Amino acid sequence: MRPLPVKPLTGLAGVGIAVSAWLSVLHYSGPGAAFCPQGSGCAQVDASPYSTLLGIPVSLLGLAGYGLILLLVLWPGLGEARRLALHLTVVAGFSFTLYLVYLQWWVIKAFCPYCVVSAVAISAILAVVLASKAAFLGTPPGRLGVLSLGLAVVVVLGASLAPTFSSSSTQQETAADDFPTALAQHLTATGAMMYGAYWCPHCEDQKEWFGEAFDYINYVECDPRGKGGTPRLCEAKGIRGYPTWEIGGRFYEGAFPLRSLAELSGYSP
Repeated sequence: MRPLPVKPLTGLAGVGIAVSAWLSVLHYSGPGAAFCPQGSGCAQVDASPYSTLLGIPVSLLGLAGYGLILLLVLWPGLGEARRLALHLTVVAGFSFTLYLVYLQWWVIKAFCPYCVVSAVAISAILAVVLASKAAFLGTPPGRLGVLSLGLAVVVVLGASLAPTFSSSSTQQETAADDFPTALAQHLTATGAMMYGAYWCPHCEDQKEWFGEAFDYINYVECDPRGKGGTPRLCEAKGIRGYPTWEIGGRFYEGAFPLRSLAELSGYSP
């Protein structure tokens, strides 16, 4: 087995730590925080119910994971067990990253650029670890069995939870028939506005999630070709992407699950 390439792994783990730390800052600063690029999907991802796991921000979990990777890379005191522990940690982190990418692509339908950087970092770490023959080759049978068990747990958990994740958004929106109407009325009563365009597919998604209750929403058509279009108002508000929600004097880009809109607007059913 080749020695661990400490410098590349240290650099990549450092990138992961920096990104995870910054995502934690954005999470606690609230949606729309500075340096979260407009139109990037940052606010939409962070405001989704998937931004935390068991009440812990996913960014903090990432920070802990990258910290553990860095510790394993720089601490040779573990001896041969270091390689196996490093590989298991990296594989677990990579598997969790794939799950997060899945959520952004299929469920949230928005990407956070910082999350993409983190995904690239953990993928590169895995590639470096595999290239150094830290995994499998030369691993004693007992440890290989532990590795296989760990991989099996990841695969089983992913397979068993995937159907729940894929349907959770729909379940949230249809859990109670009166929830969309009550939320729409609350948004209107508190002065919330949705800015969109008639040709915008994400605007249509947002309307479908509300169903008939969307009639209660204060909707502003930004395209002059659309029915009742008021482009000057949208320009005055600085609207750059559709849909954009104005809630409590702050702007949030993207189509949000109804539960997320409830959290942003302070509504409790």
